[in-house]
Amino acid sequence: MRGIDQMSACIVSSSMQADMVYLESILNDTRDSSEIVGEFTDIKTIVQGHLVSLKLFGLQYLAKDVANCGDITRCKEIGTGKHSEVYAARYLEKDVALKVIKLYPATMFSRFAELELFRSLHHENILSLLGVCYTDMLPVVVGNGMREQLSSFRLLILFDKCDTNLEEYLFNNPNFQCGNISQTSRTEASDFFCRTGQAICSAMFYIHWKGYVHNKIQLKNVLLQNGKVKLCGPTCTPDTNIDNVTKFLAPEVLAHQNIGKHTDIFNLGTLLWELWYGRRAAVDMNKERSATSRPHPDCNTKLAMPENLARVVQSCWAQNPEERPDASLLLKEI
Repeated sequence: MRGIDQMSACIVSSSMQADMVYLESILNDTRDSSEIVGEFTDIKTIVQGHLVSLKLFGLQYLAKDVANCGDITRCKEIGTGKHSEVYAARYLEKDVALKVIKLYPATMFSRFAELELFRSLHHENILSLLGVCYTDMLPVVVGNGMREQLSSFRLLILFDKCDTNLEEYLFNNPNFQCGNISQTSRTEASDFFCRTGQAICSAMFYIHWKGYVHNKIQLKNVLLQNGKVKLCGPTCTPDTNIDNVTKFLAPEVLAHQNIGKHTDIFNLGTLLWELWYGRRAAVDMNKERSATSRPHPDCNTKLAMPENLARVVQSCWAQNPEERPDASLLLKEI
Protein backbone atom coordinates (compact mmCIF):
# COMPACT_ATOMS: atom_id res chain seq x y z
CA MET A 1 0.00 0.00 0.00
CA ARG A 2 2.88 2.33 0.88
CA GLY A 3 4.46 1.59 -2.48
CA ILE A 4 1.26 2.54 -4.31
CA ASP A 5 1.04 5.81 -2.36
CA GLN A 6 4.65 6.65 -3.19
CA MET A 7 4.13 5.82 -6.87
CA SER A 8 0.93 7.93 -6.99
CA ALA A 9 2.67 10.88 -5.33
CA CYS A 10 5.50 10.67 -7.85
CA ILE A 11 3.19 10.40 -10.88
CA VAL A 12 0.87 13.20 -9.72
CA SER A 13 3.80 15.46 -8.91
CA SER A 14 5.42 14.85 -12.31
CA SER A 15 2.09 15.35 -14.09
CA MET A 16 1.44 18.63 -12.31
CA GLN A 17 4.94 19.85 -13.08
CA ALA A 18 4.49 19.01 -16.77
CA ASP A 19 1.13 20.82 -16.78
CA MET A 20 2.74 23.94 -15.28
CA VAL A 21 5.42 23.95 -17.99
CA TYR A 22 2.73 23.51 -20.65
CA LEU A 23 0.64 26.33 -19.13
CA GLU A 24 3.68 28.62 -19.13
CA SER A 25 4.19 27.94 -22.84
CA ILE A 26 0.54 28.83 -23.53
CA LEU A 27 0.85 32.08 -21.57
CA ASN A 28 3.91 33.01 -23.64
CA ASP A 29 2.25 32.07 -26.95
CA THR A 30 2.09 35.13 -29.22
CA ARG A 31 -0.69 33.84 -31.47
CA ASP A 32 -4.16 35.38 -31.48
CA SER A 33 -6.18 34.17 -28.46
CA SER A 34 -8.98 32.80 -30.67
CA GLU A 35 -6.47 30.58 -32.46
CA ILE A 36 -5.10 29.26 -29.16
CA VAL A 37 -8.58 28.60 -27.78
CA GLY A 38 -9.53 26.82 -31.00
CA GLU A 39 -6.60 24.46 -30.56
CA PHE A 40 -7.94 23.34 -27.16
CA THR A 41 -11.66 23.22 -27.99
CA ASP A 42 -11.85 19.40 -27.90
CA ILE A 43 -10.06 19.22 -24.54
CA LYS A 44 -12.27 21.99 -23.15
CA THR A 45 -15.41 20.11 -24.20
CA ILE A 46 -14.19 16.90 -22.54
CA VAL A 47 -13.29 18.69 -19.29
CA GLN A 48 -16.64 20.50 -19.22
CA GLY A 49 -18.39 17.16 -19.70
CA HIS A 50 -16.59 15.75 -16.66
CA LEU A 51 -17.48 18.83 -14.62
CA VAL A 52 -21.16 18.49 -15.58
CA SER A 53 -21.09 14.86 -14.39
CA LEU A 54 -19.64 15.98 -11.05
CA LYS A 55 -22.20 18.77 -10.70
CA LEU A 56 -25.05 16.35 -11.49
CA PHE A 57 -23.75 13.97 -8.83
CA GLY A 58 -23.58 16.83 -6.35
CA LEU A 59 -27.08 17.99 -7.22
CA GLN A 60 -28.60 14.54 -6.90
CA TYR A 61 -26.78 13.29 -3.79
CA LEU A 62 -25.03 16.12 -1.91
CA ALA A 63 -26.85 19.43 -2.40
CA LYS A 64 -28.81 20.85 0.52
CA ASP A 65 -31.14 23.03 -1.58
CA VAL A 66 -32.77 20.23 -3.59
CA ALA A 67 -36.54 20.56 -3.93
CA ASN A 68 -38.82 17.55 -4.20
CA CYS A 69 -40.74 17.74 -7.47
CA GLY A 70 -43.75 16.28 -5.65
CA ASP A 71 -43.87 19.33 -3.36
CA ILE A 72 -44.28 21.75 -6.31
CA THR A 73 -47.60 22.71 -7.87
CA ARG A 74 -47.81 24.74 -11.06
CA CYS A 75 -50.51 27.42 -10.99
CA LYS A 76 -50.14 29.16 -14.35
CA GLU A 77 -47.55 29.92 -17.00
CA ILE A 78 -46.29 33.50 -16.76
CA GLY A 79 -43.51 33.48 -19.33
CA THR A 80 -41.86 31.39 -22.00
CA GLY A 81 -38.65 31.52 -23.98
CA LYS A 82 -36.68 29.44 -26.46
CA HIS A 83 -35.18 27.20 -23.79
CA SER A 84 -37.36 27.67 -20.71
CA GLU A 85 -40.79 28.35 -19.25
CA VAL A 86 -41.66 30.25 -16.09
CA TYR A 87 -44.68 29.43 -13.91
CA ALA A 88 -46.38 30.93 -10.91
CA ALA A 89 -46.26 28.00 -8.51
CA ARG A 90 -46.63 26.80 -4.93
CA TYR A 91 -43.84 25.11 -3.00
CA LEU A 92 -44.33 23.96 0.58
CA GLU A 93 -47.30 26.32 0.96
CA LYS A 94 -45.29 29.28 -0.36
CA ASP A 95 -45.93 31.30 -3.54
CA VAL A 96 -42.88 30.98 -5.80
CA ALA A 97 -41.70 31.41 -9.37
CA LEU A 98 -40.73 28.15 -11.07
CA LYS A 99 -38.31 28.21 -14.00
CA VAL A 100 -38.22 25.02 -16.06
CA ILE A 101 -35.05 24.88 -18.17
CA LYS A 102 -34.56 22.54 -21.12
CA LEU A 103 -31.11 20.94 -21.10
CA TYR A 104 -29.00 20.21 -24.17
CA PRO A 105 -25.48 18.73 -24.29
CA ALA A 106 -24.09 21.99 -25.68
CA THR A 107 -25.58 24.12 -22.88
CA MET A 108 -25.36 21.82 -19.85
CA PHE A 109 -22.09 23.31 -18.59
CA SER A 110 -23.30 26.93 -18.79
CA ARG A 111 -26.63 26.05 -17.14
CA PHE A 112 -24.91 24.46 -14.15
CA ALA A 113 -22.40 27.32 -14.02
CA GLU A 114 -25.34 29.75 -13.80
CA LEU A 115 -26.86 27.65 -11.03
CA GLU A 116 -23.62 28.03 -9.05
CA LEU A 117 -23.80 31.79 -9.62
CA PHE A 118 -27.35 31.93 -8.28
CA ARG A 119 -26.34 29.91 -5.23
CA SER A 120 -23.42 32.20 -4.40
CA LEU A 121 -25.33 35.51 -4.48
CA HIS A 122 -26.89 36.78 -1.26
CA HIS A 123 -28.07 40.38 -1.54
CA GLU A 124 -31.35 42.02 -0.58
CA ASN A 125 -31.82 43.35 -4.13
CA ILE A 126 -31.01 40.14 -6.01
CA LEU A 127 -33.65 37.49 -6.62
CA SER A 128 -33.22 34.64 -4.13
CA LEU A 129 -32.90 31.01 -5.17
CA LEU A 130 -35.17 28.83 -3.01
CA GLY A 131 -34.51 25.37 -4.40
CA VAL A 132 -33.50 23.30 -7.41
CA CYS A 133 -34.53 19.98 -8.90
CA TYR A 134 -33.16 17.80 -11.72
CA THR A 135 -35.99 15.68 -13.01
CA ASP A 136 -37.78 14.18 -16.00
CA MET A 137 -41.16 14.94 -14.43
CA LEU A 138 -43.11 18.19 -14.66
CA PRO A 139 -44.84 19.20 -11.40
CA VAL A 140 -48.60 18.81 -11.16
CA VAL A 141 -50.93 21.57 -12.31
CA VAL A 142 -53.26 22.96 -9.67
CA GLY A 143 -56.50 20.95 -9.73
CA ASN A 144 -54.82 17.99 -11.46
CA GLY A 145 -53.02 15.43 -9.30
CA MET A 146 -50.92 13.90 -12.08
CA ARG A 147 -47.32 14.87 -12.83
CA GLU A 148 -46.33 14.99 -16.50
CA GLN A 149 -43.65 12.58 -17.76
CA LEU A 150 -41.10 14.38 -19.94
CA SER A 151 -39.01 12.97 -22.77
CA SER A 152 -35.82 14.37 -21.26
CA PHE A 153 -34.53 15.80 -17.99
CA ARG A 154 -35.10 19.42 -17.01
CA LEU A 155 -33.53 21.73 -14.47
CA LEU A 156 -36.22 23.21 -12.20
CA ILE A 157 -35.24 26.32 -10.26
CA LEU A 158 -37.44 27.96 -7.63
CA PHE A 159 -37.19 31.70 -6.97
CA ASP A 160 -39.04 34.27 -4.91
CA LYS A 161 -42.28 35.20 -6.63
CA CYS A 162 -42.48 38.85 -7.69
CA ASP A 163 -45.36 41.05 -8.82
CA THR A 164 -44.10 42.49 -12.12
CA ASN A 165 -40.97 43.61 -13.94
CA LEU A 166 -39.68 47.18 -13.90
CA GLU A 167 -40.20 47.80 -17.62
CA GLU A 168 -43.88 46.92 -17.48
CA TYR A 169 -44.44 48.83 -14.25
CA LEU A 170 -42.57 51.98 -15.28
CA PHE A 171 -43.88 52.28 -18.83
CA ASN A 172 -47.47 51.94 -17.56
CA ASN A 173 -47.09 54.49 -14.74
CA PRO A 174 -46.36 58.01 -16.09
CA ASN A 175 -46.35 59.37 -12.54
CA PHE A 176 -43.01 57.64 -11.96
CA GLN A 177 -41.32 58.98 -15.11
CA CYS A 178 -39.14 61.92 -14.03
CA GLY A 179 -38.44 62.90 -17.62
CA ASN A 180 -42.13 63.49 -18.29
CA ILE A 181 -42.95 65.54 -15.17
CA SER A 182 -42.03 69.12 -14.35
CA GLN A 183 -39.42 69.55 -11.62
CA THR A 184 -41.90 71.11 -9.20
CA SER A 185 -44.23 68.09 -9.42
CA ARG A 186 -41.84 65.16 -9.55
CA THR A 187 -41.27 64.45 -5.84
CA GLU A 188 -42.85 61.00 -6.00
CA ALA A 189 -41.15 60.17 -9.30
CA SER A 190 -37.75 61.35 -8.03
CA ASP A 191 -38.12 59.21 -4.93
CA PHE A 192 -38.97 56.19 -7.10
CA PHE A 193 -35.99 56.85 -9.40
CA CYS A 194 -33.53 57.24 -6.53
CA ARG A 195 -34.80 54.27 -4.54
CA THR A 196 -34.93 51.98 -7.57
CA GLY A 197 -31.68 53.18 -9.12
CA GLN A 198 -29.79 52.81 -5.84
CA ALA A 199 -31.05 49.26 -5.38
CA ILE A 200 -30.03 48.24 -8.92
CA CYS A 201 -26.58 49.86 -8.65
CA SER A 202 -26.03 48.27 -5.24
CA ALA A 203 -26.87 44.83 -6.64
CA MET A 204 -24.66 45.45 -9.67
CA PHE A 205 -21.74 46.59 -7.51
CA TYR A 206 -22.11 43.43 -5.40
CA ILE A 207 -22.12 41.15 -8.47
CA HIS A 208 -18.97 42.81 -9.84
CA TRP A 209 -17.34 42.69 -6.41
CA LYS A 210 -17.95 38.92 -6.41
CA GLY A 211 -16.07 38.76 -9.71
CA TYR A 212 -19.06 38.07 -11.96
CA VAL A 213 -20.53 39.69 -15.07
CA HIS A 214 -24.32 40.00 -15.21
CA ASN A 215 -24.66 40.08 -19.03
CA LYS A 216 -28.35 41.07 -19.15
CA ILE A 217 -28.85 44.39 -17.39
CA GLN A 218 -32.18 45.75 -18.63
CA LEU A 219 -35.47 46.96 -17.18
CA LYS A 220 -37.35 43.72 -17.81
CA ASN A 221 -34.77 41.78 -15.78
CA VAL A 222 -35.47 43.91 -12.72
CA LEU A 223 -38.44 42.63 -10.73
CA LEU A 224 -40.59 44.25 -8.06
CA GLN A 225 -41.77 42.35 -4.99
CA ASN A 226 -44.13 44.37 -2.82
CA GLY A 227 -42.31 47.49 -4.02
CA LYS A 228 -38.84 46.04 -3.31
CA VAL A 229 -36.36 45.82 -6.17
CA LYS A 230 -35.06 42.34 -7.09
CA LEU A 231 -32.49 42.03 -9.87
CA CYS A 232 -32.60 38.72 -11.73
CA GLY A 233 -29.40 36.70 -11.41
CA PRO A 234 -26.53 36.79 -13.93
CA THR A 235 -26.23 34.63 -17.01
CA CYS A 236 -23.10 33.07 -18.49
CA THR A 237 -24.23 33.89 -22.04
CA PRO A 238 -24.03 37.53 -23.23
CA ASP A 239 -26.80 38.85 -25.47
CA THR A 240 -24.98 39.43 -28.77
CA ASN A 241 -28.01 39.87 -31.01
CA ILE A 242 -26.97 42.98 -32.98
CA ASP A 243 -30.18 42.94 -35.03
CA ASN A 244 -32.34 43.91 -32.05
CA VAL A 245 -33.36 47.45 -33.00
CA THR A 246 -35.14 47.99 -29.67
CA LYS A 247 -31.84 47.94 -27.78
CA PHE A 248 -28.95 50.39 -27.55
CA LEU A 249 -25.88 48.18 -27.86
CA ALA A 250 -22.33 48.63 -26.58
CA PRO A 251 -19.58 48.92 -29.22
CA GLU A 252 -17.91 45.72 -28.01
CA VAL A 253 -21.18 43.81 -28.48
CA LEU A 254 -21.38 45.02 -32.08
CA ALA A 255 -17.78 43.97 -32.59
CA HIS A 256 -18.34 40.57 -30.86
CA GLN A 257 -15.31 40.99 -28.60
CA ASN A 258 -14.19 41.96 -25.10
CA ILE A 259 -17.60 41.70 -23.42
CA GLY A 260 -17.30 42.04 -19.64
CA LYS A 261 -18.09 44.16 -16.57
CA HIS A 262 -17.67 47.33 -18.63
CA THR A 263 -20.50 46.09 -20.88
CA ASP A 264 -22.71 45.77 -17.79
CA ILE A 265 -21.89 49.42 -17.01
CA PHE A 266 -22.83 50.48 -20.54
CA ASN A 267 -26.19 48.73 -20.13
CA LEU A 268 -26.63 50.10 -16.62
CA GLY A 269 -26.30 53.62 -18.01
CA THR A 270 -28.99 52.82 -20.56
CA LEU A 271 -31.23 51.36 -17.84
CA LEU A 272 -30.88 54.54 -15.73
CA TRP A 273 -31.74 56.70 -18.75
CA GLU A 274 -34.87 54.62 -19.39
CA LEU A 275 -35.72 54.69 -15.67
CA TRP A 276 -35.64 58.51 -15.78
CA TYR A 277 -37.51 59.05 -19.05
CA GLY A 278 -39.88 56.08 -18.99
CA ARG A 279 -39.20 54.96 -22.54
CA ARG A 280 -36.69 52.86 -24.48
CA ALA A 281 -33.36 54.52 -25.19
CA ALA A 282 -33.33 53.25 -28.77
CA VAL A 283 -36.32 55.47 -29.56
CA ASP A 284 -34.26 58.60 -28.87
CA MET A 285 -31.12 57.72 -30.77
CA ASN A 286 -29.95 57.61 -34.33
CA LYS A 287 -30.50 54.09 -35.66
CA GLU A 288 -26.97 54.07 -37.11
CA ARG A 289 -25.38 50.74 -36.14
CA SER A 290 -21.73 51.54 -36.81
CA ALA A 291 -19.30 50.25 -34.20
CA THR A 292 -17.00 53.25 -34.75
CA SER A 293 -19.48 56.10 -34.37
CA ARG A 294 -22.12 55.33 -31.79
CA PRO A 295 -24.75 57.93 -31.00
CA HIS A 296 -26.23 57.80 -27.54
CA PRO A 297 -29.54 58.87 -26.00
CA ASP A 298 -29.86 62.55 -25.15
CA CYS A 299 -29.66 63.32 -21.42
CA ASN A 300 -30.34 67.01 -21.98
CA THR A 301 -33.80 66.96 -23.52
CA LYS A 302 -36.79 68.69 -21.93
CA LEU A 303 -37.16 67.76 -18.24
CA ALA A 304 -33.57 66.54 -18.30
CA MET A 305 -31.57 64.69 -15.67
CA PRO A 306 -29.64 66.74 -13.11
CA GLU A 307 -26.28 67.75 -14.57
CA ASN A 308 -24.09 65.51 -12.38
CA LEU A 309 -26.28 62.47 -12.98
CA ALA A 310 -26.38 63.12 -16.74
CA ARG A 311 -22.59 63.40 -16.85
CA VAL A 312 -22.07 60.06 -15.09
CA VAL A 313 -24.75 58.27 -17.14
CA GLN A 314 -23.20 59.53 -20.36
CA SER A 315 -19.78 58.34 -19.20
CA CYS A 316 -21.23 54.81 -19.09
CA TRP A 317 -21.41 54.97 -22.89
CA ALA A 318 -17.75 55.83 -23.43
CA GLN A 319 -16.42 54.24 -26.61
CA ASN A 320 -13.38 53.08 -24.66
CA PRO A 321 -14.62 50.57 -22.02
CA GLU A 322 -11.75 51.55 -19.70
CA GLU A 323 -13.18 55.08 -19.41
CA ARG A 324 -16.54 53.91 -18.04
CA PRO A 325 -17.24 54.33 -14.30
CA ASP A 326 -17.92 51.46 -11.94
CA ALA A 327 -21.25 50.79 -10.25
CA SER A 328 -20.10 52.39 -6.99
CA LEU A 329 -19.78 55.81 -8.67
CA LEU A 330 -23.26 55.51 -10.15
CA LEU A 331 -24.60 54.50 -6.74
CA LYS A 332 -22.95 57.58 -5.20
CA GLU A 333 -24.39 59.98 -7.79
CA ILE A 334 -27.92 58.61 -7.48
